[in-house]
Parts: sequence; structure tokens; C-alpha cells
Amino acid sequence: VTLDKWVGRAVGARDTAGLKRMAERWIELVDELQTREIAHGDLQHGNIMVVNDAPLLVDYDGMCVPAMVGLPMSE
Repeated sequence: VTLDKWVGRAVGARDTAGLKRMAERWIELVDELQTREIAHGDLQHGNIMVVNDAPLLVDYDGMCVPAMVGLPMSE
């Protein structure tokens, strides 16, 4: 399920604990991307799936990792 649908369900169920856990997992994911110097390139609700109550990024065609800097765009 996409993040927006997951959040909608959690809000509808008044699952504040689940929303807090998702926010914490999101911060961990963003911190990991920053630490590894990875840019996704298209972070939006449709490119974030929720699997086992954790965010999972999809749609990597606009991403960039340090080894790709200076290479031609493949998108």
C-alpha cells in the first residue's frame, strides 16, 4: 500500500502509536539516505510503499549515488 493510503487508514483508526512509529522509521530512512549521500529524486507518496509497517522507496529512475555523479542521466 502507498504511504498516503497507509496514513489515511492509520488516521481513520486513530492509530497514533502506529503513526509515531512510521514517523520514526521515516526519519531513520531519511537519515540513512543522507549518511550514504543518496538522492532518490522523486520522493512523493506514490513512490513510498509501506511493507510490514515500514516505508519502502520505489521508482529509482531519478536516483543518484556518489558513484553516479558526473555520469550521463539515464532517465
